[in-house]
Amino acid sequence: MKRCSAHTCAAVAVRRALSSGAATPSVYTRFLLKLSHYFYDVENILDWNNWLRSQGVIHKNRFAGQSEWFRPDSRGRFSYDFMSTPDAKIEEVDLSGTLINHNGLENLVKQNKLQTLSLRGCPEVDDWFLARLHVFGESLVELDLSHCSRITVGGLAALQNLR
Repeated sequence: MKRCSAHTCAAVAVRRALSSGAATPSVYTRFLLKLSHYFYDVENILDWNNWLRSQGVIHKNRFAGQSEWFRPDSRGRFSYDFMSTPDAKIEEVDLSGTLINHNGLENLVKQNKLQTLSLRGCPEVDDWFLARLHVFGESLVELDLSHCSRITVGGLAALQNLR
């Protein structure tokens, strides 16, 4: 197993500090950063911790022509009954608090009927993400970017491509 570079661990610590809104990293983050200088597996612990956090997010979808939202059950799994219709188009997506980034947006690109996209409090949403929203220019009516701390004024200029 290769040793975690100080630059990689510092980037993770800074990203976590920015996403939490705190001015300084937490004691836990500083502790893991310190450990990363001495042990090889700390980066794996950081990645595992990030994965665990992403598993606990609550997300929901609503398909075109339906009033019901599809949500995960108590075990966190979706019922895939809606997949029996191959032409099902998603109309609303609530990704609030998830770790979606500009790469993850690729999963929604084919949804040309998407009208509402809620990204409230997503720590990985940034200017690159906003630049890729142009694919929803004709359909997107409502976009919630509140509490997305990595968005700058320059990134908001990319939204002019939306209607």
